[in-house]
Parts: sequence; C-alpha cells; structure tokens
Amino acid sequence: MLESKCFQVGLSGRPWGVFLFFLGWVGCEISERQVRQDRGVQAWDVRVDEVWYPAEVPGCIHTDLLRLGRIEDPFQAVNEVAVQWIEQENWHYRTVLQKPKGPGD
Repeated sequence: MLESKCFQVGLSGRPWGVFLFFLGWVGCEISERQVRQDRGVQAWDVRVDEVWYPAEVPGCIHTDLLRLGRIEDPFQAVNEVAVQWIEQENWHYRTVLQKPKGPGD
C-alpha cells in the first residue's frame, strides 16, 4: 500500500510577509519548478476574503492580488496610494510539504 506523508504549513502576519518577500528575492535564481522538485513543495495558496486562491511563490501579495484582479497596477498613475491598505492586513499563505524519507521509513 502506498502511504503519503505530508504536512501543511501556514504563514500569516507581517513578519511572514517580509520573510516571503525575502524568500522570493533570494530565490530569484531558482525556478518554481526547481523548488517544487527539490524540496517537495506543492502549489501555494493565498487567502483573500476568506477564500483560498492559487499563489505564486516566490512572489508577494501585491503580485497575487494583481493577478487575481483585486487591485490595479500600483505602478500606473496614482494607484500606489490606492493599494497602501495591503500592508495593514494580515495575509495567509499555505502549502503542503512532502516529508523527506529518513531512517526507518
């Protein structure tokens, strides 16, 4: 019988947002496909208005909201002012990680 050993990771709050931004910045050289293959990472989700949507990691909440059509491009006209509310919110990301095989598995 095939047994799957997975666990879920949830990240929320501003400190995690900074961490995810840093992770995205540091990981620019690593493709999403490599991250998924090398570290057993499944797809990421972001919670917006109590609904989970696919997210892009490495990335940030601004690009996820832009891709979902929830905000206008902050680099166009005066849209930067209109998206400043984003930093006041807590954003939740989740994924499923494959548990690496260890001794006795």
